[in-house]
Formats: sequence, structure tokens, C-alpha cells
Amino acid sequence: MKTQLPVPLIAALLCVASQAVAEDITHGTILALDRKAGMMVMTDRTVWSLEAMKAPFSHELKNGDRVEIRYESDEEGVGEINNIQLLPPAKITTGGADISEGTVLVYDRKANLVILSDRTVWALELSKSPAPAGLKSGDRIRIEYESDEEGISSIYAIEILSN
Repeated sequence: MKTQLPVPLIAALLCVASQAVAEDITHGTILALDRKAGMMVMTDRTVWSLEAMKAPFSHELKNGDRVEIRYESDEEGVGEINNIQLLPPAKITTGGADISEGTVLVYDRKANLVILSDRTVWALELSKSPAPAGLKSGDRIRIEYESDEEGISSIYAIEILSN
């Protein structure tokens, strides 16, 4: 006897499989870089372990530099950092906002939170506009936000890139 998987189960498995190989991207400003400890702290208070780098980066980074970080994440958070690229002034978004891209793991409308596949938690009460209609788990999104020494101060835009 041949058994068949239910269609919703197949769709869920495909969604999980595609999330596991998706490359996430974030842009931000370096608050503190400690090469000896192998740590980089961004102005939004995210901490990146440079030990997760696939290969050492070839350029000199310093506090205050704006960078693009490309990394892989799964259900356990950030896996490997593929690349850290210094952003030239021409690549900075309008208004100097920081940018983060990732796949939505959880969207809790009641708590007004988005959790991305890399385990970053976004409090949407900081957003100047409502979350996009139809936002759901599995959507790939881009978040433009402002950060300072205290962390994230406001979210300017949330855009669904693909679902």
C-alpha cells in the first residue's frame, strides 16, 4: 500500500527547507569592534561573533563604519557569516537608516512582535507605520530602522520581499 503525505505537510516541509538555506542580510553601523575577542557590536545592540566567519574579511573595519553582513540562519539562530562588506556612502539608504532582511519565523499580531529566523525580535510598537497587510511566517522581509547608542529607536518601514 502506498502512503501519501497530506498537501499541507508537504508545503510546510518545503517552506522549512527553503528557510534553512536562505541567506539573510543586515546593514548597520559598528558601535564597537573587538578583534581580540572576535566580537562586533552594532549600534542596534546586536552582537556578532567573528568566529562565525567562513573566511576572514580582507578590509579594515573600525567603529562607526556602516557594513552589510550576509549570513545564514536556521532554527537555532545565526550559523555562518558569509561576508562582511564595508558600505560606501553611495550604498547608504535614504536618511541613513539601518536595514535588516530576513525570513519571518513568527509574527504575533497580539504582542506586536516579529521574530526572524536568526532569532532577532522586532517590537513593532516602534514602527511609524503598521505592519504590511498579509504579513505571515515564511515571508522574506526588509526592515528599515534607526538606531543609536541605546538600541533601536524607531522602525521606518517593513516591506515584504517575497512570500
